[in-house]
Amino acid sequence: MAEGIAGTMMGVLIVMLITSCSVYADDAPRDPWQPLNQTTYQVNEVLDASVLRRVAVGYKRAVPIVVQQGVGNVIGNLADVNDAVNNLLQSKVGHFLSDLGRILINSTVGLAGILDPATVMGMEDHNEDFGQTFARWGIPAGPSVVLPFVGPSTVRDGVGRILDGRLNPLRCVHPVNHQNIKTSAMA
Repeated sequence: MAEGIAGTMMGVLIVMLITSCSVYADDAPRDPWQPLNQTTYQVNEVLDASVLRRVAVGYKRAVPIVVQQGVGNVIGNLADVNDAVNNLLQSKVGHFLSDLGRILINSTVGLAGILDPATVMGMEDHNEDFGQTFARWGIPAGPSVVLPFVGPSTVRDGVGRILDGRLNPLRCVHPVNHQNIKTSAMA
């Protein structure tokens, strides 16, 4: 696992170095990957209209609202891990401690995150990700890119999404086929 993280970090470093060198000659925004971005956008639109939207509507119709809320709470509790790490990396110690408290309360009193007593207790959720952390560190956004299944982003935020995924607690679940089942159930 350490080699995988080291490889990911090396890739992130390379992309950040490349994007930090991209400077425009004038103030006009540029899309150096316009043909690729247009194609990816069109593919995303077709997938959304033909598959994803239907799955989402089916989920909303078939799954009781209380179950939807529980699933959303579990996903939010897992996301709080990423929020806490990024708050710490951004030197937002108060937000880090608050998010850590949310994780502890929702994982215990909240029955593994199914319930969200931390919000009821007034503990604010601080949404942070690696893209925001990189921005705080002064890394430029880089050119726009349309990501498959995700949509518009920047290179900085796209790389941040990769690290956000690597930090997902579900990656610790073994065997791998259990990870796939749980990840697809949460999508």
